[in-house]
Amino acid sequence: MVAVTVQAPPEPKDYGGMAINGGIGVMGGVIGALVGAWAAYHFGLKASREAINRAESARDRQLRFSVVQKLNKIYSAQKEIRISCDEAVHRLAAAKERAAREGLNFLDHLSMELRPFAPSLIRLSFSPDEVAQVGKGGDLEALAIMMMLDDRHNTTAALLDEFRGLKAEFEAVAHRDGEFDPNRGYMQFRWSPEEYAKYRPYLFKMDSLTTAIHKHSALDEQDAYKATLAVAKATAKADGPKVDIRITAPDGRIARVTPGGVELFNAGEVPPLVTS
Repeated sequence: MVAVTVQAPPEPKDYGGMAINGGIGVMGGVIGALVGAWAAYHFGLKASREAINRAESARDRQLRFSVVQKLNKIYSAQKEIRISCDEAVHRLAAAKERAAREGLNFLDHLSMELRPFAPSLIRLSFSPDEVAQVGKGGDLEALAIMMMLDDRHNTTAALLDEFRGLKAEFEAVAHRDGEFDPNRGYMQFRWSPEEYAKYRPYLFKMDSLTTAIHKHSALDEQDAYKATLAVAKATAKADGPKVDIRITAPDGRIARVTPGGVELFNAGEVPPLVTS
């Protein structure tokens, strides 16, 4: 008897199918990871941009504040000097008229009518970032002013220091005895022709410095006001509808700066500040 063993052939396996199914699973995971990474990158980039914008906005605001501080110092100092020089011109003209009426020999020296100034001017300088901040407002005239205003201010300060030094030197050698007439409101000095000949070099140089200081201060005052106004307008535009900035103009009027523009008011006619 022969035993016959029957063995069934092995069941075929679809390895290809297994590989394909596995590949689909892996690919799905990769795509999911890519989508998640893209979303994280997108929202992270957005958050990063917002953080950068906030930082730039805060920096711009800080720069504008720094610029306004320096401009205010220049504007106030040059205005005070210009007013003192204006008053000296008026006093000189009045004294000249009185001397002519009374038949007095009048010495026409503007520097003798100039009253003492406040302490020496503080030297100031604008950084490149501060100058660029004014340029962001789009006012090209103000930008051009800012590029030179600190140097001009410092030049006026140097002229003023030179004037003070020369006047102190003059007063140390000059015969300054005089009489003040309260009814006329001026001093009368008695110098001999020889004394006056000795003092003339001092007086003419002081007159020249006084004229230069007067001219520079008037121009610097006007330009500091223009630049301050430009920064104020940029601030109003950047910081929103509640901004209400007041600046005293060289002619004494009040400039009101809001996002809507600039308005000029006479003293006593300025609308109250809106606080809410």
